[in-house]
Amino acid sequence: MAHSSDKQPVHLKRRPVLALMAASLAVPLRAQTAWPDKPLRIVVPFVPGGPPDTVSRLILPKLSELLGQPIIVDNRGGAGGNIGSQIVAKAPPDGNTILITSSAFAVNTNFPESGYNAERDFIPVTIVANQPNVIISHPSLPVRSIPELLAAARATPMAFATPGSGTTPHLT
Repeated sequence: MAHSSDKQPVHLKRRPVLALMAASLAVPLRAQTAWPDKPLRIVVPFVPGGPPDTVSRLILPKLSELLGQPIIVDNRGGAGGNIGSQIVAKAPPDGNTILITSSAFAVNTNFPESGYNAERDFIPVTIVANQPNVIISHPSLPVRSIPELLAAARATPMAFATPGSGTTPHLT
């Protein structure tokens, strides 16, 4: 004698089993703690007071409030940002050590001695701010536009300064 359940397609018999398996896989997920489960460490690879540090200190109080965890700013200046970047690259991959840097990061990764590989050691999260590069001069220089500056530079050799070798103002 055939039972009505024997006439059900095989895929209908598997559904309860698959649902039970899926539910059992979700149990370990509930056991995980929410991130972050401890204070975050934000490494700024420059000295206090510079643009990355200032931006960090402006946004982190609200981020701390949203995450429900304290956030510690750890300024590790030196080597054009490489020291702080190396610290984050070598930190445990638990998501609790984060780098807030400048465009110098993109430049420095091109140098083998930077001590990290940007593609392997980091994952981009977001752009926090845009910082313009500006050209300024002493008021005694009689130029008020780029064409005037170029004409003056062609007529008389000039000196210029940037925040440092390899920085985006230096390269542009």
